[in-house]
Amino acid sequence: KNTYNGDVTISDIKFAKIGDLNLPKEEPSQPSLNIINVNLSGGEGSYTYVNDVENKTNTITYSNVEKDSYCNVFVWLGDLVTGNKISFKLENKGQNQVNLKIDLGDNGSPYNSNIISANAGGSINSTEQSVSYSIEVGQTIDVELVFSSADSMMLYIDSIWSAVNPTNAGEVVLSNVSFSTVE
Repeated sequence: KNTYNGDVTISDIKFAKIGDLNLPKEEPSQPSLNIINVNLSGGEGSYTYVNDVENKTNTITYSNVEKDSYCNVFVWLGDLVTGNKISFKLENKGQNQVNLKIDLGDNGSPYNSNIISANAGGSINSTEQSVSYSIEVGQTIDVELVFSSADSMMLYIDSIWSAVNPTNAGEVVLSNVSFSTVE
């Protein structure tokens, strides 16, 4: 038998019949992602990012990223993941078309991709369980990925085989990240 002692203060108690009390509806909060690692293995290019917590956006700027180098931006999702579907927007603010690949990892391993399906516009590689998108200049796309499990995301921005140029530069904004559950 556990015994605890201490002081408790209870204040501002209100009583009402069901329906008589008007409580404000709470809007679901949108997570603020923190990009914690930029992986430049296999290439000499550089990615930089600005995490705007107030506007809940991550702006990723890059230069000298080589085609086929598979340089990437690692995004830790961790405890933000609720459900089995991630949705977000990607906006191309650069001067050239962006071609990118997205992996979802689990237990810290980005190569343990678990993508089950992607929305229209996404091309799934069934061997890797990754998804690829092309984003035209000035275009914003909606990305929706259903997964079996995930705690991290890797964005290979203009560093994959289908990159437009041998060496690439640009700016991509990641925003409106949310999670949900689908059956």
